[in-house]
Amino acid sequence: MYNSHLPNAEYTGERMGTFDVPVALSYVDWKLLFEDDVDCISMDSSVVHDVIIGDWLSPLEFHVVFVNFYERLRRLNRKLDKFYSTAQQMVAAEMFTEGTPCAVKLANSSFRRALTTANASTECPVLLVDSGESAYVRTENMRQLLLDFAELPPLAVQCQLEGAHRDILYGSIINQFHCKCKPKQRFKLSIVGQLEDRLVVHLFDSEMNDLFDLYFGPLLRKNEMAKKQRELAIASGLCKKEKKRTSDSDDDDDDDEEFLFDDEDEELITYTNNVTKNHGTSSSRKITADRKSSTDSTSSTFANLKLKEDEDSDYSFEDRAFGNPNWNYAYLP
Repeated sequence: MYNSHLPNAEYTGERMGTFDVPVALSYVDWKLLFEDDVDCISMDSSVVHDVIIGDWLSPLEFHVVFVNFYERLRRLNRKLDKFYSTAQQMVAAEMFTEGTPCAVKLANSSFRRALTTANASTECPVLLVDSGESAYVRTENMRQLLLDFAELPPLAVQCQLEGAHRDILYGSIINQFHCKCKPKQRFKLSIVGQLEDRLVVHLFDSEMNDLFDLYFGPLLRKNEMAKKQRELAIASGLCKKEKKRTSDSDDDDDDDEEFLFDDEDEELITYTNNVTKNHGTSSSRKITADRKSSTDSTSSTFANLKLKEDEDSDYSFEDRAFGNPNWNYAYLP
């Protein structure tokens, strides 16, 4: 499959230890597992695949190995053990920089393919590319990877569940997933889409229950109900405010015309623009007194004019009023 049409892993030009073999600088791209080939994995969302959990961190990050490749992986691991158990390779830690393919010896003395995730010193953090597990390995247990071992793409494929996001990753739900999705447990999977470094998938148990709906479903339905209740409460509050605004507007219209009664003659005078009623106030009485005083003063003036006219009867009233020089202005108010 892979040796026939996949590109070789990058070769550094170096030789491994005392063996005249090339050393790999990188792995073949994992996406080649999903090419249009009879031995590849179909990306059709209607196809359900059998997978084995390699490593589980959360619904947003876990690794699976497709059962189609499981037997191939076993053969690869047997070859790794056979080759590296006899290869005596002394390599300086400086050779294992971040992103370097390597073979690492685990606690059970078996060798596995790995990728360094940081520069090595006395020990180095690595990702086991065929299970998705992370580990710390001492540099004396690390070996450069033979080029032939790098031509098979990493078989642990990183995934995330469709619909999962960080806002709903509650501790109780994550714990339920950890109890269910343990390494080496078998599940069924359908592929929804592909991101840069992972697949977006649906994961099912043996009874074809969608794990996302099984564990996230109650929470999402509860959140949806709470959202609807908030929307109803907001709509109800807006309705009440509108009713109150309309009621206040009607009250303002009723106050547009008021009446004022004069205390002296009970005369009805109409005012607009919310003038308040005033019945017999002290200001009203003062205005009435001023009007009476003004009337008395005017009557007294005309009486004086009449008296003067009788005394100066030689001149007519018109003469005295319109320019006669002998007109006496002393009685003008």
